[in-house]
Amino acid sequence: MSYKYLLTILVGMSACGKTVIKRELIKEYEFIPITTHTTRNPRNNEKNGVDYWFKSKNNFIYNIDQNYYIEYSQTNGNYYGTPKWNIDWSKHYVIVLDLNGAKTLSDYIGRQFCNIVYVYCSIGTRRRRIMQRGDFDLNKWYERLKSDTEQFTDEEINSICNMSLSNNGHSTIAQATRELIRLGSK
Repeated sequence: MSYKYLLTILVGMSACGKTVIKRELIKEYEFIPITTHTTRNPRNNEKNGVDYWFKSKNNFIYNIDQNYYIEYSQTNGNYYGTPKWNIDWSKHYVIVLDLNGAKTLSDYIGRQFCNIVYVYCSIGTRRRRIMQRGDFDLNKWYERLKSDTEQFTDEEINSICNMSLSNNGHSTIAQATRELIRLGSK
């Protein structure tokens, strides 16, 4: 594979398919996942150490005090953070972050080594996906929509991301991921 980036950072609004694309990159292209920490409760199908490292708020704050994270943020009342790790420069890594986390992490690693990919899809597709998760809450959905709209402005996306990828369900995840690899190999 001639993919030229050390680190692929997937960003996008809630339920646009970032985690599914991350899993495909790991499975089909042998990317190494960087698993972030969070204080939110796991969803039904999530596994500790695979999807996130689920931490108590006290443990997370202790880690902040110990300078354990490259970056961290608070979203919808929950903490999220990227731990420091030893980089093998011969590998390809993948992580899902918000825009601020993507900027901080890419500045830490070096922007030239990072492919920051904005994954997008329609609001209807997002709503259908989030309803399929089984923990759908209309009030939380509206909070997420508001938060996403505030964070993902065209100006912010264009200033941080160097690639966009449609994940509207018109193509398979495999096709979307192949397109990401193709564009990242130029």
